[in-house]
Amino acid sequence: MASTKTPAQRCKITLLILSSIWLALIVIAPFTIPYHTVDNLSGKVSQIDNWKEIEKMNPVAASIYLLGDTLCTEISDHSFYLNGNQMPFCARCTSIFAGLVLGLLIAVMFDPKVNRLLIGLALLPIAIDGGFQAMTSYQSTNLLRVATGLLAGVAISLYFSYIANVALAPGRAEKMKLN
Repeated sequence: MASTKTPAQRCKITLLILSSIWLALIVIAPFTIPYHTVDNLSGKVSQIDNWKEIEKMNPVAASIYLLGDTLCTEISDHSFYLNGNQMPFCARCTSIFAGLVLGLLIAVMFDPKVNRLLIGLALLPIAIDGGFQAMTSYQSTNLLRVATGLLAGVAISLYFSYIANVALAPGRAEKMKLN
């Protein structure tokens, strides 16, 4: 029996599966290393600050923590702890990844019409909260980081859904061919 899913639906399902696996790896990583052995990973983005801790980890955890060390500040009091270990990404980044999964789940189940203005407005809270925190002495809370991260992740994934719907629309390839 042939699949009745459109290319856009298949794309969104694939993105949902991949983002779910990624989120699961982030959550599982602290449980794959000994209890209470990873703490104070605070550092800078685009820099490996915690190699001494990472090189002691199993290959899966080391890969996830290395990406976190490179892509996230991992400030300790901005992070969650599982199994007594600091997670590989801060609360905001982890929430963005969770929001991506949630938004893709919404996109797969309901295929909502996406308004680009609303997407922009949904990204505004994270820009304000994260921007003020980066440029001033203002310190956000983990609750606010989670809320703005989830909202941003959902907005980004719904925009991905919009792109998939437009780019993979039936007949689009034929319309784009040059004669």
